[in-house]
Amino acid sequence: PDPVTGQMDFGFRASNIENSSVYGTESQITVYKKLHNSKIIINIGYTYMYPVELNTLSNNQYLKYRSKHSLKATTSFTHNKLRIGINTFYKSKILNIDNVFLNPGTREQILPGFYDYWQKNNTGYLIFDGNLAYLINKKFELTFSIKNLTNTEYMGRPGDIRPQRSFSIQFNGKF
Repeated sequence: PDPVTGQMDFGFRASNIENSSVYGTESQITVYKKLHNSKIIINIGYTYMYPVELNTLSNNQYLKYRSKHSLKATTSFTHNKLRIGINTFYKSKILNIDNVFLNPGTREQILPGFYDYWQKNNTGYLIFDGNLAYLINKKFELTFSIKNLTNTEYMGRPGDIRPQRSFSIQFNGKF
């Protein structure tokens, strides 16, 4: 029921799962190499998750809105006053969502068109960001960044289509 009007309607609410566990592992490796006026830094991290509700009725059902695999890799190359960087992000598909988004009786009333979109696009995603920086001196730098370089369409959760490609210029200073 709607808490204000008391009328029955479709919807859902967040509730804590009291008996759950998130098993998994994380690993990370960093490589740093300096040569004369240049340096390269590579950082790669991977996470494997097995998030489940530990309930005899649910048969160890996956917790909602979670992915099994994620990867983040950053590479930065600096030569004299110029730095080039690329960031890569990968997330596997979301394993479980609220039934209200999938149930034929409710799905079109909550988010019209979402069910078909979900069936086609819940495949995981790979995102690339890039940046180019000029190190003016030890205190100041100017950076040009591109987020979502390939303009990939992806979802963080149902109905939350993530940002398209964007460009930004930043001026940073240390005082």
